[in-house]
Amino acid sequence: ASDRKSASDLARRTNAQYAIFGTLVGSANDSVRFRATLINIKNDRAWDYEGRDSTVEAAAARFTVAVLAELGKTHRIGAVRQSSFGSKSIDAMRAFLQGEQFYRRTSWDSAAASYRRAVSFDNRFAIALRRSAQVTAWQRNGSDSVARAFRLAAGAANRGLSPRDSLLLAADSQSAAVARLPSDSMNWAVLKRLFSTVDEAARRYPDDPEVWYAVGEARFHQGYGSPVNVTERQTLQAFDKSIALDSAFAPAYVHAVELAFILDGRRAGLRYAGLYLRLRPTDDEAEGIAIVNAVAGGNSGNSASDSVLDQASPAAIMAAYQTVRRWPDSAQTALRLLQSTGRRPRTSPTYVSDSVRLWNFLPLQLAYRGRLSEAYLALGNRPSRIFAELALLGGLPADTAAAVFSRWVKDGLPQAFHALPWLAATRDSLTIQTLMARADADSRRGSEFARRGGRYRAASTRAYLSLVRRDTADALKRFVALPDTLCIACYLDRLTAARLLATRGRLAEADSLLGQRINSFVTPAEVLIALERGRVAKRLGRNAEATQAFRRVVDAWSTGDQTLQPLVTEARRELATLLKQPGG
Repeated sequence: ASDRKSASDLARRTNAQYAIFGTLVGSANDSVRFRATLINIKNDRAWDYEGRDSTVEAAAARFTVAVLAELGKTHRIGAVRQSSFGSKSIDAMRAFLQGEQFYRRTSWDSAAASYRRAVSFDNRFAIALRRSAQVTAWQRNGSDSVARAFRLAAGAANRGLSPRDSLLLAADSQSAAVARLPSDSMNWAVLKRLFSTVDEAARRYPDDPEVWYAVGEARFHQGYGSPVNVTERQTLQAFDKSIALDSAFAPAYVHAVELAFILDGRRAGLRYAGLYLRLRPTDDEAEGIAIVNAVAGGNSGNSASDSVLDQASPAAIMAAYQTVRRWPDSAQTALRLLQSTGRRPRTSPTYVSDSVRLWNFLPLQLAYRGRLSEAYLALGNRPSRIFAELALLGGLPADTAAAVFSRWVKDGLPQAFHALPWLAATRDSLTIQTLMARADADSRRGSEFARRGGRYRAASTRAYLSLVRRDTADALKRFVALPDTLCIACYLDRLTAARLLATRGRLAEADSLLGQRINSFVTPAEVLIALERGRVAKRLGRNAEATQAFRRVVDAWSTGDQTLQPLVTEARRELATLLKQPGG
C-alpha cells in the first residue's frame, strides 16, 4: 500500500497487527531511495524509516533488517525477545532466525548449523556468535576452547547493540575468561564482574526470560567460593523466573530438572521434566531427561524401564545420570542408570567407552550412597580424593589406608594431601610434617598458580598438625584463615573449621562455611557436611533447614555400610524430634 489509510484497511481486513506503506524511487546517482512507515494497528503507533542502497533488493533487505530490529524490541522474533540484532545482512538474519527456532527447542546440532551460516554471511554478527558459543557449550562443555573462542569473538563484536544485549555479551565474555582456569586459580575479580553484570541485567530487565536464564547459568556453573557463593535454591529460583516469563523456552528447564530432584525430590523433578518434554526438545539432555522421566516415574526395577535403558544410547544414559546423580532416592536411580551400561555385551561398539565411564563414575556414586566397601572394590588404590574420603569414613581397613597413603607420600603424589583429615584422625603427625615440608618447598617454586597451591597446602598441614597436638584454639585460628579462593574443592577443610567454630558457639560462622556449595561432581563428603549443617541449623533455630539436612543424610545413607549407620541413627532421631515440633 502507498498510503496510511489503505495500508491500515488492508491490515484490518486480513487481521494483521502491522502494516507497511511507503515509496521506492530511483535517484540520479544510480541508487535506490526507500521511505516507509510501519504501523501498529492495535495502538495506531507508527515508525518511520528512510534509507538508500544500490539496488531494490539491497534496499529491501536493509529495510527488512530494520523492521526486524524494531519489532524485536516488543515481540519474540528469535528464541526470546531480542532488543537488537546488530547485523545488516538479510542472509545472516535469516539463518540466525532459523537457528533461533532450533535453539528454543534445544536442538543444538541444527541450531549450530544455522548460526554457522549466519556467521559466514557476517563474521561480526555478535548475537549469532554468542549463540554459537552457547550451543557449543551445551554440546561439549562450558570450558571448551571453541565455545570460549566464540564468546570472546562475540564480546569483541559488541558494538552498536542495545544495553540489554551488550550486558549479556559482556557476561558471556567474562564467563569465557574464567572458564579456562582451574577453579583453584580463579580470577576472582573477573568472576565478581560476571555476577555484577548478570545481576545488573536482571535489575534493569526483570521481565526478560533470557536475562534470568543467564543469571541461572552463571549461578549454576560459577557460583562457587565465598566471593560469589550462591545456593542451589537461588539458582533454581533464577531458572524459575525465566520459565515463568516464557514457559516454552526449553533451555531454562535443563538444569532446573536436576536442581528440582536434588532440592525437592521426585514429584518436583518429574514435574519439571514433564513440562520440558512437552516442548519436544531433541538434544542429548532431552533424551536423558526422557529416560529419567521413564525410570523415575515408574516402579523401581520394572521391565518397562529396564527396556528403556537397554535401548538408550550411552550418551543419553550419561545425560540422565548427570541429572539425578545427587538425588538420594530409595530406588538409587542414578546408580541403576550407571550399572545399566555394564549390561551391554563386549561386542557392543560402545563397550570400551561404557567401561571407562563405569570405572570413573561407579565408585563415586556408590560412595555417595554410603556403599563404601563396594566403592572401594570398584576404585581400588587409585590416587584420588575419593579414596581418601572412603578411608576417612571407614570404607576400607585402616592398615590398607596407611600403606597406600605412605606410598603416595613417598612417591610425591599431589593426592597425598587429600589424606590430611585421615592422618589427623589417626594422629600421624610425622607424615603430616613430611607433607608440610613438601608444601613449604612447593610454595617457593614453579608458576604463581603452583606457588599459591603450595602456600595453601603449607597452611592446611599446620592446621591439621595443631589438631593432632590437641591445640584446638590454634587449629581453629589456622583453619578459619585458610582462603577457599585458593582451594575451592577443599571442602573437608571447611567442614573441620565449621566443627571447631560450632564447638566454640560461633554458629553463624560455622553455618556460613557449611552453606557453601560443594564444588564436586558427587562426593560422600557432602552428606557428611549435610549432617553438620543440620546440627548447626537446629542450634540456630532454623528447623526447616535442619529438617532438610537431616533428611538428606537418612535418604542417602540409610542403606549404606554399617560404619555409617550411627550417623543415620542420629539424623533419624533429630528428624523425629523436629517433626514433632509445631510446623515440623
